[in-house]
Amino acid sequence: MIDKIVTVPHDAIGARIGSLDHEVMARVDRSLAVFLGIV
Repeated sequence: MIDKIVTVPHDAIGARIGSLDHEVMARVDRSLAVFLGIV
């Protein structure tokens, strides 16, 4: 069910293991918007 958006409780999220730079995050955001059909 990859096409279903759900919320995740804050306490269910573990420690940060990395980061993405602005350019990569913008590409992720754009890809999600296209996949969800909002662009």
